[in-house]
Amino acid sequence: MDEKERKEQEREDFCKTGGMVTRIEFYTCFMVLFALILWRGGLVNQNLEMRMWNAEKNTIHEIDALWNDVNREIEAIPEKIREERDSPFWNPGMEIAGVNRKAGTFRLAIQATPKEYREGMEGAFYVTCDDGERIVLQGLFDESRILRAETELPICGKVSATAILKENGTTRIQVLNDLNDVEEEITPGFSAFSGFSIQYDKEGADITAHDIEVSVYCSDHLRHSRFLPGEGELEIQTDGRTVGTVPLKKAMRNDGEEWRYWDEKEGKAVRVEYGQRISLVFRMQDNSGAVYRYLVEESIMTDEGPKIVEEGPKTVEFGSPEQDGSSRLTIE
Repeated sequence: MDEKERKEQEREDFCKTGGMVTRIEFYTCFMVLFALILWRGGLVNQNLEMRMWNAEKNTIHEIDALWNDVNREIEAIPEKIREERDSPFWNPGMEIAGVNRKAGTFRLAIQATPKEYREGMEGAFYVTCDDGERIVLQGLFDESRILRAETELPICGKVSATAILKENGTTRIQVLNDLNDVEEEITPGFSAFSGFSIQYDKEGADITAHDIEVSVYCSDHLRHSRFLPGEGELEIQTDGRTVGTVPLKKAMRNDGEEWRYWDEKEGKAVRVEYGQRISLVFRMQDNSGAVYRYLVEESIMTDEGPKIVEEGPKTVEFGSPEQDGSSRLTIE
């Protein structure tokens, strides 16, 4: 059988077997597939090893950073011990002793106890309010040999102080921890909302305030100092003149952390001419006699409706900055 006949015979045999592969072809395909699987597995393992290496590297960096922090703390211990040993006072401190909200001031009480007291010692305190001018307070020792001083300061954000101890021409000092967030601690925060209905005509409109919601927020210091908000009302002003009021109900929430005010019924309609400035002002007097006025909203009346004024009038900036619009508060 020549070559041509042999190939013709193989073609006929292939057709008879329905195109089945030979054993050699099967093993060849199997080996190729197995090689591909091994190659793919190698790539996966390489990627996994890279991820593990990166994770290990990051972990080592984190451990190194933590160890460096621990070392710095350990290294600082002798200095802290030295400072504590060399400091002339035990646990000096400051506190708010009283508030005059009408005057916009508070009373600061400051004290420090000498580690060793001897007759003839003198003491004083340097005090600054919001990094302003330094005030010198002459301290006096009480019967318990505690150096004390008090002073009236304008309401501010932070008080810094240094205690001074003098004896036989030698002066020793100790810096006190700052008294922070003073303004927020001694002044209530406010947030408010009010809606109103409007009836227009050619010259102006009649407006009626309703759906009034006001919240007064009290810090721990205010609650512990027996601060109590009084009755409240919403003043409706045109061009700075009060032309109507809406009485508000009051209720305490969260053990005195918040006092809520709201209207039970709509107030009387107030006449407003086009071009006039409308101000909705919440008014409240506390148990010390201080009167608070909080600007809820301010707008200009037009024939298309009230246009909100972007910037309200200048006010005394009291109140917690965490509350909405604290710069709208005035205290008298």
